[in-house]
Order: sequence, then C-alpha cells, then structure tokens
Amino acid sequence: MARLSSILALDIGASSIKAAQFEYPAGGTLMTLSAFDYREYGEEMTEENRSILIATTLRDVMAAGGFTARKAVLAISGQFALTRFVKLPPVAEEESRVRQIVEFEARQNVPFPMEEVIWDYQLIANPEAEELEVMFVVIKSEIVEQITNAVQACGLHPILVDVAPCAAYNAARSCGIGDEECAMVLSLGDRSTNLLFADRAQFFARTIPIAGHSVTQQIAKEFGIGMDKAEELKRRHGFVALGGAYAEPESEVAAAVSKIVRNVMTRLHGEVNRSIGVYRSQQKGNPPKRLFLTGGTSIMGYADKFFADKMAIPVEYFNPLQVVQLGPGVDRERLQDVAHMFSEVVGLGLRCRGACPVEVSLMPERIVRNLAMRQKIPYVIACAACVLVTLAVVLLA
Repeated sequence: MARLSSILALDIGASSIKAAQFEYPAGGTLMTLSAFDYREYGEEMTEENRSILIATTLRDVMAAGGFTARKAVLAISGQFALTRFVKLPPVAEEESRVRQIVEFEARQNVPFPMEEVIWDYQLIANPEAEELEVMFVVIKSEIVEQITNAVQACGLHPILVDVAPCAAYNAARSCGIGDEECAMVLSLGDRSTNLLFADRAQFFARTIPIAGHSVTQQIAKEFGIGMDKAEELKRRHGFVALGGAYAEPESEVAAAVSKIVRNVMTRLHGEVNRSIGVYRSQQKGNPPKRLFLTGGTSIMGYADKFFADKMAIPVEYFNPLQVVQLGPGVDRERLQDVAHMFSEVVGLGLRCRGACPVEVSLMPERIVRNLAMRQKIPYVIACAACVLVTLAVVLLA
C-alpha cells in the first residue's frame, strides 16, 4: 500500500467500534496516534440493523474524536469470517496459478457459493516445511457491503478491509512477540475470542465463540434475569473465582458471578488447549512458551492468574502502543483505560506504514473499481490539458 500522511483505523466489532487516527511523519519509523475514540453500540447488532447501527455509532465516534482523516482502513470481527489453514503441494509457478489452486481448496471448505463471498489468501513462510502452507479468509459479500456502506455513509473512503485476527497478529509481531519463541495472543472480545500463534515465521489463528457475552448469557440464565441486568452484574462483580483454598467474597452475588465467570473461562481454556493440540499436530508448531492477553474481556479480575495457573506458562498483558508515539493532544489517562482493546486498531495502522507479516484484503469489487478510477483521474486531466495546449498552439500558429 502506498505511504499515506494520515489514516483513520476502524475496528468494527460485534459490540463496539474502536477508532484511531494515525499520522505518518516523513522519514519517521514510528506512526503517531493523534486522536482516538471507543464507543459501544446502543443495542444488540443483528443482520437487519447492522448497517444502520454501525453508521449511527460511527457518526458519534467521528463527532467525539475530532478526526480529520477521511481515508479509512477497516477490521471486521473474526466471528464474521471463515479462516482456514491448509497445506498444498509445492507450486513453482506464477502467482495466478497459486491462486487457482487455493481457490479450488477454498471451494471445498466454504459452505456457500464462492460467488456470494469475498476472499483472499496468504502464503505462510516456513522454510522447514516441504508443503506450501496457506491461510485463506472468506467472508460473505453481504456483510462486507453492509459495513463498507455504513462507513461511506459517514463521509469516509475505505481503502482496505482486514479481519481482526490478522490485524492483531501484525500488531503483536511488530512488538517482537514470537520472534524468539512460540507465543500465543488471546484476544478476548465480547462475542468471540481470537487465539493467535506467533512462532517465528509460522502463523496460526482460530476464532473461538466463547467471550464476554457468554458470561453475560450464563449470568442471565443462572439468576433468571434479563441480559441488560446480567451485563450490569458482570461489570460490577465480574472476576474469575480463584477456587481451591482462596476465601470467597463476602457478597453472595459477587461469589456466584465469579464462579460463573470461572466456568466460562474453563470452557475457553479447554478450547485453547484443543487449539494447541491442532497447531502442534497439523501445523507441526512448537509448544507455546508465553501467553499475552488483550481485548475488552481480558481485564476481568484474575484472568491472567487463571490462565497462568491452568497453562503453567508466563502470562502478561499485551501493550500494542509500544510501537506508537502519542500526539500532544491525546488524552493519555483515557487511552490507558482502553489501550487493551486497541491491538487490532494498531495492526490496521501498521498496514499503511509498510509491509506486514500478514496482508489480506477483503475489499468489495465496486470499491476497488472506484479507487482505480479515482487514481486515473489526475492522468485523464493531464492528458486533457495536453490536448488543449496542443490545440491552442495549432490555432495560434
């Protein structure tokens, strides 16, 4: 992607929008965060209200954040995409032939017609592998169109559509995660959790449908209350019960909520363990030596201790802002409160700074055509001007 002076990065999740404006100083190595905002949707997202809800929330974000950039890069929640990692025979041919082979493999794994989807692929570099390792990402065209239409309705011009797991992975690698040993990044969102393996040149990802909303659902079921009340209880009392010989909190409600949280986290831990087994057996990956937590649900009390005890490896929180310099007008105190949710946003910003380990693009064809036409306009104008000058010279002669 061509170097830009500024960009608006939008992580459009299933329950919120995270936005940041990045500036790219000429000759600078770090990008500058000049403005940011975070806002949750006012109601639950459905297929029917997706476009309107995103547009309404994004307008509030734009008004509150004071953003000036109009070119936007987007990340779509991993729960909307189908991601697969496959191994193919070595292909010493041109890129078009590789894409044909990958498309054939994608057709075997996608449960709906390829004419109804947007897809892209990434070759995974692994010098020790005899086969060609490929990741392909598929998302229904209707979803991408709804989201990009909503963004355009707010006066923005999308130039890239990424998926959250890939954006978070690029942010992690820019911070050195996985350079020396296999590490995992667990991004706990509201509707889904993205598990990423950063293992030197190898990459593996899985989206797990267990996250913060799962806790809310379980609280509503156990207490026999509505989802709004259950969400309030989760935010007020939610932490991971330590279990064993640890004393329970004095509040019976807090004790009950913490046990529900632990049960959900135990289910999530089971899925993480299964994913490790798949990664090691099918991808021939190394055992993970460290776990990094990120995402909105990751800061639930004792989540780091829970995973450290369960997995017997060091666990720490991922700070994606270590590769970003902060502009003078940034509210540092407020940014600190939401920094754990901005991994994907930082990963999007990195796509416009230079080459990234994973570069997929899920742009709708109509936008790609419009961008191509817009890039040709200066040349058309220049040609027209040359013609007019030539005619003027002829007439004068």
